[in-house]
Amino acid sequence: MGSNCPSSYSRPSPCHSSATPSPPSEPDAGINFIGSQQYNQGTAHFIPASISAELLNSDSAASSVEEIPVIVEEPWNEQIETHIRAWLAEAKESQTRHRNAGYTLKKRYRILQSLVILWSSVILIGNGFLGCSSDSVDTLVRLLINAIGVFINSIFASLNLGYTYREHFEYETKFFDLAQDIECMLVRQRPYRMPADAFVTEIRERRKKLALAPEVPRGTYPHPRQR
Repeated sequence: MGSNCPSSYSRPSPCHSSATPSPPSEPDAGINFIGSQQYNQGTAHFIPASISAELLNSDSAASSVEEIPVIVEEPWNEQIETHIRAWLAEAKESQTRHRNAGYTLKKRYRILQSLVILWSSVILIGNGFLGCSSDSVDTLVRLLINAIGVFINSIFASLNLGYTYREHFEYETKFFDLAQDIECMLVRQRPYRMPADAFVTEIRERRKKLALAPEVPRGTYPHPRQR
């Protein structure tokens, strides 16, 4: 029996001479696979329609897959803005605490520095007045004056108040800059602000650096001009 089956068929299948071949479908522009995880990764994969699902995992098809950068900006909302305002309040509080600590330590530094200068003068006068007397009492007094001078100078050098109070003033300025930047952003209308996720990331990184600020000592008080 003869058959009307075309010889170009590569797989055995029943042939129907009366069947009308369906017209070829128009190729799609492509398949765009973008999932929630890919949004977070910042890339999406564009797969041309000429690649079938069976060939999707082949090496030849992998070269045709195009990676398209995806930029998704998170809009501002009440939750993000409330969190930013909490950071603003913390920055202002830290600014005040470091300013008060700077003034307090600066006052202590000046008092201790004056004491060192004064006692150095006492040592000079005592040594000049007592001279090289071999009297045991004079020798004891001279040793006592010198010992107190060494003690005061050691305390002054170990506390390093000059560097510490300047460091507090430096971090006061940094917290002030942080608070000003946050206020400048919040005062603008939401459509004119930078993306919320980018701003949160920037403020978070700056807060990490400010975590290295020196510890505020107890007993600090507001400066009279700041009360």
